[in-house]
Amino acid sequence: MRFLRFVSVGAVISLLSMACNYVFVRYFETPVSATYCSVYAFFLLISFFVNSRFSFGTRVIMANAATYFSVYLSGMLFGFLLIEFYQWLIQIPPYFYHFLVIPVTALWNFLLCDRLLGR
Repeated sequence: MRFLRFVSVGAVISLLSMACNYVFVRYFETPVSATYCSVYAFFLLISFFVNSRFSFGTRVIMANAATYFSVYLSGMLFGFLLIEFYQWLIQIPPYFYHFLVIPVTALWNFLLCDRLLGR
């Protein structure tokens, strides 16, 4: 059940962050890299608060934030390595590789967060 809540939070956060990136870059003409980093950091913080309470049922403890951020950064690195592997393994349009890593990195992030931050 925690995994389903975790994935639900992740889906909502992902949609909101994609929308924010689009709006800021498209309509306010902010720099792509700076926007991506700012939006990612903002929504990662929101995700930490929501997942702490909703997915894992724990109090929001700022000491856990460093662990949470580390887990997500390791998931991002793992996803990057998977994309490199998938590019070597199969030939598909480049914009699809990102979608192939989402289930794997979601599971990675959940398992590490559950292990390190769960009750």
